[in-house]
Amino acid sequence: MSQEFTFFILQIAHQHPVLWYIIIVLLGMLAGSFITMLCHRLPVMLQWQEPTKPSPSTEKTFNLFFPRSFCPNCQNTIKWWQNIPILSYCLLGGKCHHCHQPIAHSYLIIEIISVLLSIITALIINDPIHTLWWLLFTWIALALTILDSRYLLLPDSLNYSLLWSGMLFSIVTHNAETAIISAFVGYLSFAIINFLYKLVRKRDGIGQGDFKLLAGIAVWLSWYELPSVVLLSSIFGLCYALYLFLKHKSLNINQPIPFAPFLLFAAWLWALYLHNFY
Repeated sequence: MSQEFTFFILQIAHQHPVLWYIIIVLLGMLAGSFITMLCHRLPVMLQWQEPTKPSPSTEKTFNLFFPRSFCPNCQNTIKWWQNIPILSYCLLGGKCHHCHQPIAHSYLIIEIISVLLSIITALIINDPIHTLWWLLFTWIALALTILDSRYLLLPDSLNYSLLWSGMLFSIVTHNAETAIISAFVGYLSFAIINFLYKLVRKRDGIGQGDFKLLAGIAVWLSWYELPSVVLLSSIFGLCYALYLFLKHKSLNINQPIPFAPFLLFAAWLWALYLHNFY
């Protein structure tokens, strides 16, 4: 009964474009705010990064919910009205209300990107239920992109969130059997490539986080779409490597380059392409 009611409400909202996109923008803002917090706290929780400043806040329980959001400079707790996505940053002039130190621009940028990606997703995917599912994919992908770009970190918690949410989506769309096969194909594809690379170079060429990531992507898109996604992401990666070469006039082949951002962006674009043309 609750599912039918939710579907009914979504259909009504979807039939009124202004209302629908107000909802999408609000969801994108909330998701962007959560992603900024997630990408700040998760590396600390996994002991991947030290806290910016040792303080009583970081010595106590530190997770996604505690302590409440606080300024990294003066350690004062941020009140709810100072923490409204995008709006608070603009109203406060990009500075802390207490110490007046600048707030990192990355917070605002991530929230804006989240809203823009959400709007694009909603514009292309017409079905309201499918839109919400693919918004979830988009937000998880954005978080993974940021973490891999900053820290070369692909946490299992997010990789598995992508995988299991894709499994639930496949159940909703009556495609569970293909999803299970796709997960195995996605994981083994990179695992085999890495095994062959390791035989030749005596070191890993692909991180194990990427194995799990490709499995999650495969669940969402199905295994037969993986060649297109990997090819597109490889083109993006080569373009980035060319950019680095032209910028620095050299390229260190031993320096790891995060591949997840290219893979996730390619998967997102390919998903929108499939929804737009099929």
